[in-house]
Amino acid sequence: MRRKPEKIKANQSVVGRVCSAYSAEDDCFYRGRIEGVLAADKGYEIFLLDYGNIITTQDIRELPEDLRLITSLALKCQLNSVPSGVVDSVLEERFSALLETHFGEFYEILQDEVDETTRIHTVKLQVNYKDLAEELEKAVESNTAVEEVFSPLPTLYDCSIIHVNSPTSFYVQLTKDVSQLEHITDVLLDAETEFPQFTNLQIGAICAAQFPEDLAYYRAEIVALLDDNKCEVHYIDFGNNSITDKFYKLPEDLLKIERFSKHCSLDASCPQTSEMIQHFSQFIDARFSETFQLEFLKTSDTLNIVRVFYQEKNIIQEILQIIKNDSVPEEETAIEHLTKLEDANETIGSEQ
Repeated sequence: MRRKPEKIKANQSVVGRVCSAYSAEDDCFYRGRIEGVLAADKGYEIFLLDYGNIITTQDIRELPEDLRLITSLALKCQLNSVPSGVVDSVLEERFSALLETHFGEFYEILQDEVDETTRIHTVKLQVNYKDLAEELEKAVESNTAVEEVFSPLPTLYDCSIIHVNSPTSFYVQLTKDVSQLEHITDVLLDAETEFPQFTNLQIGAICAAQFPEDLAYYRAEIVALLDDNKCEVHYIDFGNNSITDKFYKLPEDLLKIERFSKHCSLDASCPQTSEMIQHFSQFIDARFSETFQLEFLKTSDTLNIVRVFYQEKNIIQEILQIIKNDSVPEEETAIEHLTKLEDANETIGSEQ
């Protein structure tokens, strides 16, 4: 049995000494550094090297040499940009509230400059694809109450998922855009009789292109030039591609209207495994006509990073649960197989 580290005696408890410190809050020991010795044998103030906070304890022990050699895992940081002209109490209040809204989430360090003297890291942090310093700036400028500025409730948009390539490439239509989309569809019903033919075939051109499966016309972008006057087109309101040789010129007003299919990717918490890719497509296909909720984490003209919810549940978690459930029968089958083998061996043994 491994011997417990010896307790450090009071006359050895020098400020700055590295030790193993007991936390009564969770009944665990942590690597720490003595920051202060309390009077009347009330214990010690300990800075936790790997967590950055200070605890008070009466139980400190020698730290094994191999653990001493590991550098501190908690980095002392400051944001690369801090609002100026703000009372410290207000800045601290807003910053604490901002961090609280992102509790349990992962931050990404985009820039890190270290002062070799103080060992302070000046960092540019991003969480949920948003710059933390910019979020703090907005919060400080706002006169709204803290709980309203940092509401934990995201803005959700009802949508339909209309075309799926993978969890990192799929297209949605927002429910609020349906009436405008129906108007465009109605206008394009008369494309062959009302619009002039479109002959300026080049990559990137926007036109009305026929969809071969239903022979209807939709707004489309030419993405590839093929033989025999054919092109591969991307239907900008529906997200799918097709090959066609039927093109008509769009009226100017239809050219100016935004695209109603939004290209999306699930956020970085989605595992990029073959099981996830397969089950994501199956999950969406089984609910093709149903409404999902969309939270935009990062928006751009080319790709939006999103969270998707179905019946108020994050679909990543829902699909992971499906994958887990699907694996259970396989495990049960293996157990049953071993049981049968054991039964067979017992039978053979009794016969012998």
